Amino acid sequence: MTKAVKKTSNVPFPTCMEQAFSAFEDSPFWPLIMVAMNGMSLGTAGSLVAKHATNYQFKKVFALIDELNRRIDSSLVEPGSEDFYAALQISLNAVLETQSTQKAGLFASVLAGTWSAQFSKWDEVSQTLRLIRSLEDVHISILREALEVHISADGGNATFSIGSGGFESSARLDELLTHIDPMLLTSCISDLISTGLLNDSFESSSVARFSGESVNEKPKPARLAYSISPLGIWFLNKIADPEFTTNCSAPLAN
Repeated sequence: MTKAVKKTSNVPFPTCMEQAFSAFEDSPFWPLIMVAMNGMSLGTAGSLVAKHATNYQFKKVFALIDELNRRIDSSLVEPGSEDFYAALQISLNAVLETQSTQKAGLFASVLAGTWSAQFSKWDEVSQTLRLIRSLEDVHISILREALEVHISADGGNATFSIGSGGFESSARLDELLTHIDPMLLTSCISDLISTGLLNDSFESSSVARFSGESVNEKPKPARLAYSISPLGIWFLNKIADPEFTTNCSAPLAN
């Protein structure tokens, strides 16, 4: 009796690029993405198909495409603004250089606006993309929490502080964002202040006591308080997902 020979398939498992071809070949912006990827420093799209080592990187591009599919106006067969092409190039490079899974959605929000021509000024598009690229997920979480404090204040004290030694504020962010290490929280708030997305304020606590003509007491360290800035509110509006938009129209506290 002759034993049956078990046949094995020599067809390789499809790469991420090949899967994307299959999933998005009917998408109106897929050809544009392919053109953009060919111009990237990673090499041509053909090399991405051949190199399985690039699957990890392309999964992030896949996430961006998936988010775009969810957000764009499918009735438009081509971009309503030429800003889309430049914004797409910036977004692809930025998505590939980050570990963040959240950024794909942020970039897609801006790209969807350029696709439908809701973003009509390239300077605004470029600035928004630059800010997204420079921030990590933790920065966005802090900024969104700061906006919640601002909205909850409803014209009152919209400041927040960190730790028990901070300025008397309406909220303590270390108690609201307990999953973030306090020192990391402090560092990220400093980053957001440097970009103008948060404001910081100080309490003047210097006390000078005179003995004759000399000052015998130095000023005490000021206690810090923070609040979201008008730029921070503008930025969150630019990256807002229409399905999960927070009411950012609350007036700024004086």
